Amino acid sequence: MAALPENALSAGITDADPQETQEWQDALSGVIDREGAERAHYLIEGLIAQARQEGIDIPYSATTEYEHHPGGSAAKIPR
Repeated sequence: MAALPENALSAGITDADPQETQEWQDALSGVIDREGAERAHYLIEGLIAQARQEGIDIPYSATTEYEHHPGGSAAKIPR
């Protein structure tokens, strides 16, 4: 079985097409290597938006790249 996100594995989902999954993962790795994380993030956000428009239920995640501190300040989490 090709690598699936941890939440997919814990939900008992099996990969119907491991080769296609690997192709998508390889393509994402290529974008990250050649164009950087920001471009990869942009593409993923676009895919999520398209999936939602086409009726796929993808839960909203309220997490961001920022830590919030008392007093209203926010600092970007180093990666």
